[in-house]
Amino acid sequence: MNAPLVDTTASQRLAFVDCDIHPIQRSLADLFPYMSARWVAHAKSIGPHIRQGLSAMQAHPRMMAAGQRADAYPERGGPPGSDLALMQRQHLDNAGVEIGMLVSLSKGGMEERNTEYARVLSHAVNDWQIEAWVRPEPRLRAGIVVPQEDPEFAAKEIRARARAIPPSGK
Repeated sequence: MNAPLVDTTASQRLAFVDCDIHPIQRSLADLFPYMSARWVAHAKSIGPHIRQGLSAMQAHPRMMAAGQRADAYPERGGPPGSDLALMQRQHLDNAGVEIGMLVSLSKGGMEERNTEYARVLSHAVNDWQIEAWVRPEPRLRAGIVVPQEDPEFAAKEIRARARAIPPSGK
């Protein structure tokens, strides 16, 4: 029997989903609008206490542009991954990304030793991702950042964010 193997009348198309987009703040000050005055003062005067030794140093052997795209530095300053317009133009539009999953790698409380400050930072990063990335860009989806040493808070934040994060920037 000569029957077609694929139904050619069905409406089908492929979509490109990038599940590994790394947003980063230009500086810690990007998170201040999402933190109380107490924690902004803490961030300015005390700063982070992270678990990884020599975290401000580059890994050895040295990588080109610290492992970041050398052509992704925004014109107005900041690290690669800190400028939505550049990401839209250079990656989302250029590659035809239909859905992009944001995955924050650091500077979000995940590695912070002060558990109270870790809660504040992770909550601030989650708010920042939504306001700075997801709301203005409907193709993006926010990941959920939680402190690694506080499972109770992590579970609470995940439950709250899973209900609250807009699925398409709305």
